[in-house]
Amino acid sequence: MATPFETTVEVRFGDCDPAGIVYFPRLYHYCHVAFEDAWRLALGMPYPDLVARDRIGYPTVNVETDFLHPLRYGDVATLRVMVTAVGRTSVMFRFEARVGDRPVFRSTHTTVCLDLDTFEKRPISDAHRAAFARIAE
Repeated sequence: MATPFETTVEVRFGDCDPAGIVYFPRLYHYCHVAFEDAWRLALGMPYPDLVARDRIGYPTVNVETDFLHPLRYGDVATLRVMVTAVGRTSVMFRFEARVGDRPVFRSTHTTVCLDLDTFEKRPISDAHRAAFARIAE
C-alpha cells in the first residue's frame, strides 16, 4: 500500500520577508527539500546520485499553489509528499504543508524526466515508476 512521505523543515530567520512571514519563493525551496528527502528515504536513492551519476533529473515545469496560512520564523513545517500521477515522461507531485494542525499551503508540481546530457525528455524507467508507486496517492 502506498504511503505519503513526510519530512520537516524549520523556518530560518533568512527565509522571512520584512512582514515577518516566509517569503513565498522559499516555500518552493521547502518543496524541493521535501522532494529530495523523499528520493533518499521513500524512493531509495539520494537525488544527487540520480543527477550526478545517472545524469537524470526531474525538473519542475508547472506549479499550482494555494497559500492557506503564513509561516513565521521558528515554525517547524511538516511537508507531506505524494505522487498523484505518472505519465510516460512526467510525474505530478503534491505537497501539503502544515504546522501542527494548521494547514499552511498545498502545491502541485509537474516534473519531467530529463536526460541531463541532452536536455531531452526521456521515458520514466520501470524502477522509478515502482518507486513513485510507494508514495502514490
